[in-house]
Amino acid sequence: MFNFIFSREAPLTPEELAAQADAQNGEIDLALVAYMRIKPVTPRILNAMGKLSSEKKGDYQYALQCHLQALQMQEEVI
Repeated sequence: MFNFIFSREAPLTPEELAAQADAQNGEIDLALVAYMRIKPVTPRILNAMGKLSSEKKGDYQYALQCHLQALQMQEEVI
């Protein structure tokens, strides 16, 4: 038997939706700035920033920083 932990993520905020819209419109820098303005910073925000940075900008160093910070935040919760 497996024990699964199901987490319910909070719905996306209007700020996150705006950042996603910028990204979908190809405005990657605007999307990243929008994500940076969102407070409090959460692992979801950091992972979104990391994904955009790596996949759309090729900035793997910044993407790694975002993902590592998100991981560190998640580990503190556990």
